[in-house]
Amino acid sequence: MVTVSKFMNIWDQYYNCELENTEQLIDDWNGLNKRGQRTVYRKIESDRNYTLEEFEMAIVGEELDDDFEIIPASECKGKSLVELSQMTISPITELPILGVYGTNLMFMERRTMITAGPKSCKSKFILENLFEWCNLTDVVIFSEEPDAVWATRTQELISKGKQIPSNCTIYNNSKYNMRHIVYQAKHMKPGQILVVDTLRKFSDCVDENSSVAVHKAFNPLLDAAKDSRITLIALQHSGKAAAESGKKDAVNASAGSNALPGMFDATVQIIPTANTIKINGKNRDARCQSATIKWIDDLMVLSIDKSKSINADKSTIKETIPDNKPNRIYRILGEDWITAKDVTDLLNGECGIDSVLCNMAKAGIIEKELPGGSKGQRYRRPMNKPDNKECK
Repeated sequence: MVTVSKFMNIWDQYYNCELENTEQLIDDWNGLNKRGQRTVYRKIESDRNYTLEEFEMAIVGEELDDDFEIIPASECKGKSLVELSQMTISPITELPILGVYGTNLMFMERRTMITAGPKSCKSKFILENLFEWCNLTDVVIFSEEPDAVWATRTQELISKGKQIPSNCTIYNNSKYNMRHIVYQAKHMKPGQILVVDTLRKFSDCVDENSSVAVHKAFNPLLDAAKDSRITLIALQHSGKAAAESGKKDAVNASAGSNALPGMFDATVQIIPTANTIKINGKNRDARCQSATIKWIDDLMVLSIDKSKSINADKSTIKETIPDNKPNRIYRILGEDWITAKDVTDLLNGECGIDSVLCNMAKAGIIEKELPGGSKGQRYRRPMNKPDNKECK
C-alpha cells in the first residue's frame, strides 16, 4: 500500500528532476486509494511551490475538474494523427499597425503582449491605432490612466476633429481588477479587441518574477481570450536591461518571469530613440518585420524595414530544423540559467520536459548547473553556440 508521505517524496524527486521518467510517479499514484489521492491533491493545491496544472499534467496529461475522477494514465489517449490531419484550420488575419499591413507583428484572434519602458508612448501607440482597429471590429480598453489623463486626450482629439469611436469602450476606474477583465473576455465575440494597459496594474500577482505566481495570475485571462477567440493586446513594462536600449529581444524584454511572454502568441517591443520609435517582435504565426515610427505633424507614421526580419518563417523552420521536443527546448534556452519548470512553462506545460532536458545535458547539447539550486535544476545553452543548431 502506497502512503501519502511516500507519494509526496516521489513527487519531490520528480519535480526536482531526480526521476528519469514518470513511470514510478504514476505507479505510486495508482497505488493510492481514493482518499489518499484526494489528500495528495489538496496538499499540492495548498503548497505554494507547486501548481495544480503541473501536477495534473504529470499524472494524467490534462487538467482535472474540481469534482475530478482520476483516469489511469494507461487509459489517456491523445488525438490520432488522422484526426489532427482532418481538422479545419481558419486562416489568420493581420491586424494593421497605424494603418499599415505587412509587419506581421499582430494578428486577429491572437494574444499579443506589447512591452516598453515607462512613459514610452505605449498608451499613445494604442490610441493612434484605435481608429483603424475600430473600423474592423469593436474595441474594449482597460486603462490604468486616471480620468484627468483621458479627459486631456479627448480634448486633443476634438481639437484635431476626431473623437473616440462609438464602438470603443474605455474602463479607467481603479475599482476594476483582473476578474472584471476575465469576465469581459469571456463575453466578447470572436475577433473583437480587448486591450489591457497594463497587466501589472490590473493583476494581483504576488511575485511577477515567479513563474508559478505569473501562471496563477494570468492564465485565467489568457485562457478566456483563447476560448472566446478574441484579440487580446496586453501592455507590460520592459525589464531594466531592455527599457532604454533594447538590449534584449522582444521575447525577453518584459519585466518579470520569462514564463509571461511564453504565454502569448506574439510579443512586440517598443523602443523610443531620440527622434523615432523602433518596433520589433516575434510571432508564432509568421515572420515579423522591424519597423520605424516617426512623428509627422504630431501623428505617428510607420515605415517597414523589409531588410530586417526578426524571426524565421515557420515554413523555413520546418524545412531546415525538425520541430521536435529537443529543438523546441533548445530554441527557448539562452546563455542565462533557467529552471526546468520555467522551460515547461514556456512550452505551455508540454509533458516530459524534465527527462528530455536531463538527456540533452548528458549528451552535451546543453549545460546543466551542478549542483541544482534551491529552486530546482537549471539549464542553459552552451556559451557561443548558434541559435539554429539542430538537435536529433
